[in-house]
Amino acid sequence: MNYCKKCILPENYPGISFDAEGICNFCRAYQPQKNHLGKEKLVELLRSVKPVGKYDCVVPMSGGKDSSFILYFAVKELGLNPLVVSYDSGFQEEVARANIRTACELLDVDYQVVHSPGDIQRRLLKQNYQLSKRYHIYLDGCMSCEAILRVVSMNAARANQIPFVLWGSSALEGFGANKISVINASGEGQNGSDDRAFFEKIKTITRKPIKILRHIPYYFYNILQRILLKFPIKVALIPGSTPPLSQEKPQFVSFFDYIQWDSISNVSILKEELGWQHPEGKDIRFDCRLHCVGNYNRLDSAGITSDGINFCNMIREGKMSRDEAVNREQKIAERVGEEYQSLVKEILG
Repeated sequence: MNYCKKCILPENYPGISFDAEGICNFCRAYQPQKNHLGKEKLVELLRSVKPVGKYDCVVPMSGGKDSSFILYFAVKELGLNPLVVSYDSGFQEEVARANIRTACELLDVDYQVVHSPGDIQRRLLKQNYQLSKRYHIYLDGCMSCEAILRVVSMNAARANQIPFVLWGSSALEGFGANKISVINASGEGQNGSDDRAFFEKIKTITRKPIKILRHIPYYFYNILQRILLKFPIKVALIPGSTPPLSQEKPQFVSFFDYIQWDSISNVSILKEELGWQHPEGKDIRFDCRLHCVGNYNRLDSAGITSDGINFCNMIREGKMSRDEAVNREQKIAERVGEEYQSLVKEILG
């Protein structure tokens, strides 16, 4: 199989093409990260609204590198008193939970953990898995977690009269970083997200009345989970939808628009200051066990894991060598099948 000479995308990746030098069109079209606005602009914004209550801001935290750094920076560099909010779907890794607890204790900040109600998350994943198998649709395992984290952060801010939410996932590693294209059952690529492709397919299928009954449990658990987590009703009733980042009461501030953070080379600061840890061989997107679903499906359908696609962005930014990316991708690919099968066994119960 041929691979891009610059990144590690394979020749069967949807929509890919190579020029005469063997460089893929994604590398050719890649735009470097924009300049950051800087600490001064961030401080100016955060001082523009005086907090009414105890807290200056909400910091959503997963236990990974990026959210841990935001918390560290908010306390140590900005002198803020944040409220940390975490969402645990029931599939959060224990090391991520420990990172949150340790960081909050060391920085002396309060934190809230919102749990998925009862057994709904597993039931929803079971229905998702069964529909995906029936209709041969690849769907990332993260489901509605980003939407949920937005809502629980927003609700916590409003309940405590907190004016800002410091929102941030790395443009190279976070949510949406590898959504260059969507792979459907036929192997065709299109713009958008896996979730959107899934729901468009489901809408097409459910136009046939005889098949609607198969989808009722999936929609039921999806909507029920959202209602119990206090989603706005218009968003709760549309499975797969994500509420926009609000600009007032509270205002969501995209932290990494202001502050540059090299999570590849500077992770030592988190280990030294916050006791931050990660599983052996995993320091990216390890916080949730569902992450292996996206890796497995991408590897099966496109010849590269979701993490591998992120590595391509890091290569283009000059933050990772191609050899290192190849080595990391190989290790992830070697274990992802076992991780996926173990997760499916747990979901099906």
